Amino acid sequence: MQSAITGFILLLAISLAMAAQSGRSADDETGRIMSLESAWNQAEVQHDARAMSMQLADRFTFTDSDGSVKNKDQWLDLMKKETATFEQLGNSGIAVYLYADVALVSREGKTEAKFGGAFRSFYRRLDKAEWRVEMRWRSIDADCTFRTGVLVSS
Repeated sequence: MQSAITGFILLLAISLAMAAQSGRSADDETGRIMSLESAWNQAEVQHDARAMSMQLADRFTFTDSDGSVKNKDQWLDLMKKETATFEQLGNSGIAVYLYADVALVSREGKTEAKFGGAFRSFYRRLDKAEWRVEMRWRSIDADCTFRTGVLVSS
């Protein structure tokens, strides 16, 4: 009887520790993903295809606001060729929804950039799917939608 009680107390303690750890883990994972969103922005601003590549899964797809779809290599090639000069690329709202090893990320932010000789300011929404592989989050899908846009010639 004594060993059954001891076993039950040990099992209860382990269960409580795992539950506490899992709560912290979800917050930690959400924080990691939010950091990756900032890193995504920096890679775009700096046209850093190498930094962006480290965040993308091999089977990554990007759907642009015009409906065109690009795979990982096409997206990275576009980043390398991009000539826009970003003055602002930020997040005004971000939500992360965790489901085991998959996270859905929805964010909106203001972008201000110079494309050729024209200045453009717009809001865009980026919805992404992240997948945790070997303890690292990788983007597997991103969909971009422009909400508003104002084109100002300079």
